[in-house]
Amino acid sequence: MFHVTVEEDWFAFARTVAGLLLLSNVGSFFDLLTLLYIGTKMVMTVPVIYVKYGDQIKRCGERVKAQFRRIYEMFEEKMMRKMKKKIFKQEKEKKVE
Repeated sequence: MFHVTVEEDWFAFARTVAGLLLLSNVGSFFDLLTLLYIGTKMVMTVPVIYVKYGDQIKRCGERVKAQFRRIYEMFEEKMMRKMKKKIFKQEKEKKVE
């Protein structure tokens, strides 16, 4: 069974939520037959494109992944700094009282 939770793997959770949100938004614009037609066309063309340009796609994916990791590390560092400040502030207020 596949569990996606925030505590274990934040990226998998975010991808799952983003995928469901995207699917919901796209589904609101099209009916089922149109989505099935688009899905069939994608299933037939994407593998051919990947076989032809697989190396370039992998390199681009690695670059994007590295950029997202840097952004996530900066975000996490800033958030951790803010949370530490709040925690220390609360501890100081408790000590004063």
